[in-house]
Amino acid sequence: MGHRTFPRRWAAPLAVALAPALVLAACGDDDDGDAATFCDRLVDLTENDPFASLGDAATASQMEAAMNALRARAEELVDVAPEVARGATTDYRDAVVAVDDLLAEAGYSPAGLDVGRYQAASKDYAAAAVRLERHLTAEC
Repeated sequence: MGHRTFPRRWAAPLAVALAPALVLAACGDDDDGDAATFCDRLVDLTENDPFASLGDAATASQMEAAMNALRARAEELVDVAPEVARGATTDYRDAVVAVDDLLAEAGYSPAGLDVGRYQAASKDYAAAAVRLERHLTAEC
């Protein structure tokens, strides 16, 4: 009873990028090994959504674990991104970090969350995800 849960509606903007990435699930072979690894990691991210198991509400520790997983996967994408995708991938990672930082400041609890800042960061996150998907559709 002492645990505050994080409503799923707060997690929904975080998953915005995961659904469009399903379009990339058919990533093909490319002579650039980094591009192939990058596509593989995008597919892995979509198939292993860190927010899928949260249900309707999540505790602060569950949100923190999910954000840590998303942040690590975003960093992995940057590590293997081909040059043509580097900007979009870096923007995506930076947007994930910004959302995670806001959630961390609030203790991963909706009670301490600055809603205005969170909405702005979520909007930036969604835009970065769309840019990544649009930019890479041709690469995978």
